[in-house]
Amino acid sequence: MIWKTSWLHFRASGLIFCGLHTMVIGEPPPPPAMAPSTAPVAVPAVTVERINALAADLASDSRADRAAAEQSLIALGPEALEWLPRPEASRDPQTRDSLLRIVRAIEAADAVTALESPTIFVPGSSSRRKWIEQLVARTGNRVRFDTLPAGWLDAETRPPRPEPMTFWEVIRWLEADQQVHAELGREMVLTWHEAPPTAPRPVAEFQRGPFRIQCLECQRRAHSRGGELVRVRLRLSCEPRLRPLFLVSAADSWKVRKESVDFPQFTPGATRELPGGAGPIEVSWDFLIPPEQVPPTEIDIEGKFALTLATRFATIDFRDLQGPFPVTRKRGQARVALLAVRSQAESTTLRLAIALGSRDGLFESYRAGLMIPDLSLESAGQQRVPDDLTQIQEDPDGIVVESRFSTPSIANAKLEAIVPTAISTQPVEFWFDDVPLLQASEK
Repeated sequence: MIWKTSWLHFRASGLIFCGLHTMVIGEPPPPPAMAPSTAPVAVPAVTVERINALAADLASDSRADRAAAEQSLIALGPEALEWLPRPEASRDPQTRDSLLRIVRAIEAADAVTALESPTIFVPGSSSRRKWIEQLVARTGNRVRFDTLPAGWLDAETRPPRPEPMTFWEVIRWLEADQQVHAELGREMVLTWHEAPPTAPRPVAEFQRGPFRIQCLECQRRAHSRGGELVRVRLRLSCEPRLRPLFLVSAADSWKVRKESVDFPQFTPGATRELPGGAGPIEVSWDFLIPPEQVPPTEIDIEGKFALTLATRFATIDFRDLQGPFPVTRKRGQARVALLAVRSQAESTTLRLAIALGSRDGLFESYRAGLMIPDLSLESAGQQRVPDDLTQIQEDPDGIVVESRFSTPSIANAKLEAIVPTAISTQPVEFWFDDVPLLQASEK
């Protein structure tokens, strides 16, 4: 299967947009009519010559020229980052500050774009296979469904409603009969159950853009000092095209209430920092029902997460595995260097350095997991994934990893690395209304 990633680019100026883009399967719609007075706007090409010329103007004596060059470089978008001079390499403080502003503006707009939630729509009767294929092509998410029965995939079906659907709405529809289960990691794996699973279903679910928040538990139990404790447990997932790692959850940003009465937090002001890896993140908090208050049967829940995640990725190819080393490639702000290749009797080990520039030396250790690349080696017509991948070094710019492949020959081999090009921290708000509050002993 070939995975196709489709990125949508636009410029933003400090605002977060949640745009919805629709793909319809069938005949393409006619192009929109253009008003007679409207002429196509020429978009300047992103070339190294143009970027060098604009970068030189950043040191101009004219403030107007400097400002125009800065805005022109920002307008070129993420493609400009690949050839833009590194800010730390400039000796002129004014130019260095301008380059830093340009990089941050482009990265911020690029991250905002990545957090859009595209939609798809299949009119009339179609098959689940067609839905999944369009979901992959449209949203850029990687989905494996090769273990699903062909009869189930190809059977004629209709969408649950006539409106366009987001990624999570399609996944919810596929899981609705409880014979398909979605396992989330760096790709979505759809697996088949001969019988419905026995695990309890989520109590409530909330979708916001590329994020899905499920309430897994909402129970009360007696507290030794009187009253009762309410335990709320949530699972936060995001689309596979995004890679979450770290969740900061502040208790004072969570509220559990009934009829505008807030229950006090059991641990006021506490925070939790949870590593999430490539899959969902689960977090829970306790709230106190005072002894004088009658426990309600339903409660409202609202809160906010701050989630650190990789929002953009790029593919980098290495075809010169014979050396000399290092061999360095750059995509956007990501730099990948192939440091060494060591062939043994039955395997080949490769060492790579992955860095994300312009982080101002603030590369926190927990972000190292976001930098781990997806690697594949094409050798003798076969596509291979690493037998193991080990992080062996970390510094303020990035990490160094070693990967071992079960092939002794690297003649005419090609290494492909998918690496993040933007990391951001995104606030994710959620709310649930009228969630049943059960006794902990209740099934």
